[in-house]
Amino acid sequence: MKRFDASKGAKILVENCLNVKPKENVLIVTDTNMLEIAELLASVVSEREAIVTITIMAPLPVPGMEPPVPVAAAMKAADVIMMLTTHTMTPSQARQEAQKAGARILSLGSYTTDVLLSEALMVDFITLKPVVGEVADRLTRAEKARITSEMGTDLELSLGERKAHALTNVCHEKGTLGSPPDVEAYIAPVEDTAEGILYLDGSICLPEFGLLKDPIKLTFRKGKIIKIEGGEEARRFKEKLESLDDPEMYRLAELGIGLNPKAKLLGNPLIDEGALGTAHIALGLNYTYGGIIKEAKTHIDCIFRRPTIELDGKPILKRGELIARS
Repeated sequence: MKRFDASKGAKILVENCLNVKPKENVLIVTDTNMLEIAELLASVVSEREAIVTITIMAPLPVPGMEPPVPVAAAMKAADVIMMLTTHTMTPSQARQEAQKAGARILSLGSYTTDVLLSEALMVDFITLKPVVGEVADRLTRAEKARITSEMGTDLELSLGERKAHALTNVCHEKGTLGSPPDVEAYIAPVEDTAEGILYLDGSICLPEFGLLKDPIKLTFRKGKIIKIEGGEEARRFKEKLESLDDPEMYRLAELGIGLNPKAKLLGNPLIDEGALGTAHIALGLNYTYGGIIKEAKTHIDCIFRRPTIELDGKPILKRGELIARS
């Protein structure tokens, strides 16, 4: 590990994103795959004269799975939490409950040295904050969304009265959540309303996929995938969903818009989901995002490039370019 260089990224997380203060109780939740980065973060926290604790568990097998009970209990008692885990814990109820208790949280699933060194982490989160807030507000105010693309995507879904979330990564206030460098606005659409076709041509946020070589065509009816078409990657994605043996994993759970101008698709979830010019949908869990899908086995984000997205007939993205409010 390039510890000296990576420490710059670690300081951005601890100082810029979390604004860790002396004597605060900082909990680093990690697993046996992530110990080296956990130690680096702990050393930077100690420089801020905060009280740092590292809790180590076995890697959770899928994104969104609940941590062991002792870990969840420790999270409720912390002022600041960094969830540095192999798979994201953002969809977990443990995260939601700790956030409700007032913890400032960074979700750092799939973090690597490359992420700490990435240009995407060097973006000015504070300057971007009002932009992310505005996009989230527009999603919240809209009742319907339509996604189209030059590739052939044409998907409509209802947003109803759902509240969107602004992932700004400026977590200076109690009960705030970030996932740097993933800058995005996201919402849980009304379940069972998605109708149409979506082409995935960016990445799938699972270790066995990453960047896609060929597009995958998904057909939705009443909010669920009824057909998966394409080449070898489409076949493997179909087999992956079948292996989960869970009908809830075919339900559309989230719509997100990437807003980080320094992020480029690399096959890493925290960079890919926030890349400006992309959007993503997710399948499965969305209960902690404001939806009702609570029992699904996991949460899988799927990213596509250069979409046009209309909210109640007015474009917010046009071929990936953000359109100002008219």
